[in-house]
Amino acid sequence: METLRVRTRAFDLDNTDALVLKGMAILAIALHNYFYHLISLENNEFSFDLARFGPFLRGIEDPRQAVPTFFAFLGQYGVQIFMFLSAYGLAKRYWDTPPGWGGFVWSRIKKIYPAFLLAVLAWALLIGSMYPALGPIGLLRRHAAALLLTFAGVESLAPGFPLLPVGPWWFLPFIMQFYCLWPVLRRFGVRFGLAGLILLSCVSVGVVDLASGYSNGSLSIWLFQTPLGHVPEICLGVAVARYGVFSKRWAGPAAAVFFAAAIYNRPLWPCRFVAVLIFMLWFYALAQEWLRRCGWLIYMGEFSMGIFFVNGFTRIPFLNAAFEHKNWLSGLLLGFASAVFALVVAQLLSAAENSLRAVASAWSLTELRRRVSGFLVPLPHFEALMMDEQGEDAIEQAANAPGFPAPPGCAPFAGGRGTPGSAW
Repeated sequence: METLRVRTRAFDLDNTDALVLKGMAILAIALHNYFYHLISLENNEFSFDLARFGPFLRGIEDPRQAVPTFFAFLGQYGVQIFMFLSAYGLAKRYWDTPPGWGGFVWSRIKKIYPAFLLAVLAWALLIGSMYPALGPIGLLRRHAAALLLTFAGVESLAPGFPLLPVGPWWFLPFIMQFYCLWPVLRRFGVRFGLAGLILLSCVSVGVVDLASGYSNGSLSIWLFQTPLGHVPEICLGVAVARYGVFSKRWAGPAAAVFFAAAIYNRPLWPCRFVAVLIFMLWFYALAQEWLRRCGWLIYMGEFSMGIFFVNGFTRIPFLNAAFEHKNWLSGLLLGFASAVFALVVAQLLSAAENSLRAVASAWSLTELRRRVSGFLVPLPHFEALMMDEQGEDAIEQAANAPGFPAPPGCAPFAGGRGTPGSAW
């Protein structure tokens, strides 16, 4: 049983907060993925080497290289925001009323996998057109094993597959592994409370740090590509959602100092992820009112999943152009242009996905009408009971039409401050 009283008002995030955080995080990640390849600056994300810190400082001192250096060395830490939001949203939504494991995982699959399949199609068409000798079909064949393992959610656990052809290193396998493990983490949190979450985080940091050297060297499995390597960020999301554990005063400065020491000192390096996450959350709390008015960040946050899937390959034409021009200004501008292009592609794929879902929903309704012919139960009620979350909007008007009381689960949304649900 939980041993501490729940406090939910200390650091409460609604949907707008979640979208702003996702917009900031995905922008940092997309720019990192571009500038990291442009200037080839190694960072200490997965392994520690003190020699990498010197080039970072020299790059920051050069006005022409400051922005590329910053994002190449630090932009990848936007990933921690998504880990936090996933745990925060699930703890807000499912802690007191947990769904069945199978239904929960299936709902996540239905939400994420259509976007992934459309991104695979876009990747094959774009990159295949750039290499006519290979073509889209040849590209799919070459990466078939990696794509199948990614689709199964185990690519990050398989030796010899360090990076995904579609999406960043962690996204689909990581998030699906996290969803599968969520019921276990929830039961642990309910049983042992905040103290248990803190203890679990500390133990995981030690175990992963000891095991990562062996696993990386012999099996090419990076524990940092799995939820096991990011337990502290996940537990922090649960702790903030359930206990309001966060300080707007001292947490940020302390975390910033600790993070700076962690990327410079090997003994503190295992705590870098949670330290930078605390600092980013503190910064957001400090500038929350202003950032919530940044419509372009909210817009990017709305398409963050699509940008995750496509930015890995949409950046390639821009990198090729930057390498051809060999000019610092063009390289800088092309980096931001690649992020905008990733947003455009993500928006187009989202529109295509919505259209396909609408077609599938209409076909399902037609099939239901043909089979039940309105004899079993009043049709709007039957449809409301049979449709999943993707069809709720399509039948809401019928379900609330005069003469038909609204069935359970189809009441109109009341608006107001909500919870982000999950990072996706």
